[in-house]
Amino acid sequence: MKLVATIVVALSLTLGLVAAATAYLVPLGLPDERLVGLTSIETVPDPGDPGAFLVRKGDALDVPTLAALRAAGGSRIRVEEFSFGRWRERWFFLLAAAGLLAGSFLARAAARSALDDSETAGAMQADAAEGAAAIDLAPGAVPARGAPESPERLLMTIEGTVDDLLQRWPSLGSAATRSDAVRSALDPIVDGVIPAFAAARPRLVARVGIGGYASLMDRFAAAERQIHRAWSAAADGVPDESHDCLLRAVHLLEEARARLTG
Repeated sequence: MKLVATIVVALSLTLGLVAAATAYLVPLGLPDERLVGLTSIETVPDPGDPGAFLVRKGDALDVPTLAALRAAGGSRIRVEEFSFGRWRERWFFLLAAAGLLAGSFLARAAARSALDDSETAGAMQADAAEGAAAIDLAPGAVPARGAPESPERLLMTIEGTVDDLLQRWPSLGSAATRSDAVRSALDPIVDGVIPAFAAARPRLVARVGIGGYASLMDRFAAAERQIHRAWSAAADGVPDESHDCLLRAVHLLEEARARLTG
């Protein structure tokens, strides 16, 4: 289908360009009232009188000039004014435009079909491998390197890590201990799990569509920013700010999960 789309687009573009080149050529066979007053943008020599001209560039067409052009065997003349009704090749141009639209539709359909086929196969392979591996991540656990993870499980890992930090917060004690705990817990999330979820875009689009993906990523991106802020605040030794960011992040992650599963 992609090859067909490419051929259709190429032929339509060629036809459209050829037709467009004739847009200002008007047939001399039209009635005088439709031609008189138009401005010629070409100079036509008089074949019967060397050195003389039937019409010069910039001259307005009148009845005698039109009669002389027809008598000399002229069929068309290029004028300054454009009129869709006088354009003889307009139907070829419209056909070319329709061909471009059809080619564009075919190309998008081919790309969408290829993406669906590829991502369906990839998702089936990943899900099969995930089931075979029987990976059972606890909240806050980080997926092993090379382990196939579905977007749901990646999101559960992030959400579980944040939730675990919030539950342990009262027992963490000093500000330094809390800052170290935040950094230690979020390091693998920031470096591995969040990028892995972002890389699952084709699978997510294939599952929930472009609109659903945009809605999901709106919440996920907001949660990601809060997680990064929590890590930065911990690095600066301000664990209270980290806690506030984690509270906001966990609610945003819940919304993202609802949009993914819903």
